[in-house]
Amino acid sequence: MFGWIKSTLRKSEAAVLVQQALEWHILPGPPPLDPQKVSNALVALVWDRKPDLFEGKLGKPPHKMATAALALATGLYEFPDGGEAQLTVHLALGAVVLDLMTNGPLYDLSGADRWMMDRAQQALSEVAEKRRPLQDAIVGSLLDPRQPDMFFAAKSFAHIALMRMNKSSADFQAVLKTRSQSMRENGATEQQVLSALWGGHYGIDADLEMIRKNMRDYVDAFEATKLATGAKELTIEQGPSKLHMAATKHLALIMADAPGEFERFIAYVKAEAT
Repeated sequence: MFGWIKSTLRKSEAAVLVQQALEWHILPGPPPLDPQKVSNALVALVWDRKPDLFEGKLGKPPHKMATAALALATGLYEFPDGGEAQLTVHLALGAVVLDLMTNGPLYDLSGADRWMMDRAQQALSEVAEKRRPLQDAIVGSLLDPRQPDMFFAAKSFAHIALMRMNKSSADFQAVLKTRSQSMRENGATEQQVLSALWGGHYGIDADLEMIRKNMRDYVDAFEATKLATGAKELTIEQGPSKLHMAATKHLALIMADAPGEFERFIAYVKAEAT
């Protein structure tokens, strides 16, 4: 009985990680998938294929982060190639794999964990190669190269700002370099990579009190919306969403004040590369 309870708990922990990764990487607009349903389904799918492995009958049970990576890797092949749902899973998997690569030594990964991590990295590469031509064509036709992709810019800004709020002693320039490399390996376009670099650099020097104020303003706005609509809750008020919207506002104000700022940043990056 207790073995069943532990197994259910481990499965739930992995599903929560998958759900969080998917929620954080859904692009603006109507969601292409239901993160909760997809996360439960994907974890159940990989679990049922190798129950003895995940239940610890073959040795140490896999780490929940490795389980999440394998579940997302499996999910890449459960959605149509080139679709937004697959892109969401692809971005989520890239984040989970990056976490495993960064924090693996702290997780005490087993041989099974490393096998799952390798499988996840292989899936990332396979799908990235399939997606790249279509993604470059679509994004290149829709985006003005003189303007940043604000979703990726704000995401990177929020990532750095959150590290600063948590008083991280990390080398933020190195973090941005690693993030850029990961994005390229996961199929991001150069426009998206440059946008993330641009936003991240502003996150390094941004006034944290101003960011916190923008976050409070965002919450206040949704509180007013709840009163007007009678809604009981707004899941958009979760921390990452508040910070992402605060980052978007901060960067939008920069672009409004200096429309050519992103172009100047790209010129600087190209000059540094030569």
